[in-house]
Amino acid sequence: MDINSCIDRHLAAPDDAASLMKNWIHYLAGRLGLLPTIDAWKLRRALRRMADANRAFADAHPDYATPPPELSFDAYNHVDWTYYRESGIDQARFLAGEIHRHLRERESVDVLEWGCGPGRILRHLSHCLPSGKTTLCGCDVNPESIRWCREHIPGVTFAVNDMAPPLPYADDSMDCIIASSVFTHLSETLHRAWSQDLLRVLRPGGILIVSLHG
Repeated sequence: MDINSCIDRHLAAPDDAASLMKNWIHYLAGRLGLLPTIDAWKLRRALRRMADANRAFADAHPDYATPPPELSFDAYNHVDWTYYRESGIDQARFLAGEIHRHLRERESVDVLEWGCGPGRILRHLSHCLPSGKTTLCGCDVNPESIRWCREHIPGVTFAVNDMAPPLPYADDSMDCIIASSVFTHLSETLHRAWSQDLLRVLRPGGILIVSLHG
């Protein structure tokens, strides 16, 4: 089957057609300058929907700092504090297991989360890895997320990166780099550029853990 036939079949599928229409609406809204207004409306709607659940979470976890809603919505498209906490714990445990499995022979391990957002994973990863053996770093393109992380997540060094490489780290400086659904939001050109830069920063024999959508 040639590539044009593949495209025709892809666009003919009802679910894909709906997805294509949604993307076109998003594109047109961007061209018309409406995205900030739409995003603000979606955030208010999400806050109303989660109000009772988030109050219950705050009562149950009075010492657990949650990020400003706009930062959470920008990074994760939700303001569900139970999900923010529980998914962060689950992913941190999984990542710690992979880091231990692949890098346990190293005397010390430097770990970077590229695109850390407001710390959903990193704040728990610090509790899942040996403190005397592990150095944790996080970076993100949103300076407000990094500012919040610096104020609320101890034991981790944070930095701001640009939309395009390079990262603010030296060659061969990290044993593990985590990218949780970062490539999902980038163009093909940036995929290639960032892949090269992540490999530049990664030490020989290190591991790169990537998740993405579709």
